[in-house]
Amino acid sequence: MTQALYVGLDVHKDTIAVAVAEKGRRGEVRFFLAPLPTRLILYCV
Repeated sequence: MTQALYVGLDVHKDTIAVAVAEKGRRGEVRFFLAPLPTRLILYCV
């Protein structure tokens, strides 16, 4: 079975917003907001 994640980035001068959605209509959606200068690291397992 193939797994897929969809990642959206919204980058502004002061913040980075990240949305991560699982495949399918019922997949979980997670949202992260990080003020700059923050190093944002995403781990996919």
